[in-house]
Amino acid sequence: MRISPDIADRLQNLLASRLEASQRMDATSMPSGSVKGNGEPVTLSAELRLIQLLHEVVKQLPEVDTERVAQIQQQLEQGTYNPDIKAVAEAVLRELGV
Repeated sequence: MRISPDIADRLQNLLASRLEASQRMDATSMPSGSVKGNGEPVTLSAELRLIQLLHEVVKQLPEVDTERVAQIQQQLEQGTYNPDIKAVAEAVLRELGV
């Protein structure tokens, strides 16, 4: 999945707001990065907490860029969709790692 600059910006803003909320919650409830395990506290590094937060945010992103799909659909209906065949082939090869 490719992430457009617009989605990257939205992701960064959402991540920053969630990180701030997480830090506020840590300050009021537990020591920073601590979670309760099987009776003993477990401390997570800031990097791991950031990775977990990113994972949550990315899971919420749509798999499909619906705006781009609608744009291409409109071009197909109008008969104006003319992709660069060489660029498409190169992109497919890149995705396959060839």
